[in-house]
Amino acid sequence: MRAATQRLQNIPGAQVVTLTEMMGTFLNLVGTVRTLMFSIALVAITISGLGVFNALLGAVVERSNELCILRAIGASRFQILGLIATEALLLASIGSLSGVLLACLAGHGLENLVKQIVPLAPLESLMVPTVAILMQTALLGTAVGVIGGLYPAWRASRLYPAEALKAE
Repeated sequence: MRAATQRLQNIPGAQVVTLTEMMGTFLNLVGTVRTLMFSIALVAITISGLGVFNALLGAVVERSNELCILRAIGASRFQILGLIATEALLLASIGSLSGVLLACLAGHGLENLVKQIVPLAPLESLMVPTVAILMQTALLGTAVGVIGGLYPAWRASRLYPAEALKAE
């Protein structure tokens, strides 16, 4: 087979591509697509974490007077931290579950749309959401949101009760 390939390649104007070369090219293409998908997912995760961070930091700044009053009437730093962390957990959980639900509802339609555009696309469905994948996705989104809410929660817990008097 190798000798035949070499003889055919010596013919002027002929281009011979072996199955091994085609498979190598195809595998490189699949690797590139995987890297692209991973990069898109990483950007989406980063944006969601920063979104939770921004929302909670804005909430802490806006509600600093109420948080200082809570501290003045006896709430501990740990309780304030827990309050804001719980808010981050709820915000991230609702966002993660909404994203999973949206992916399940719109994923197949988007896949069919892309398959019409891409030539030689496989006929079978590529999107196969399992319970394990959906749970992992929801837990990852929730964890990223909670991590994004740690600094605002810490900042809220460091507020001094006397600052409530300054705002009035």
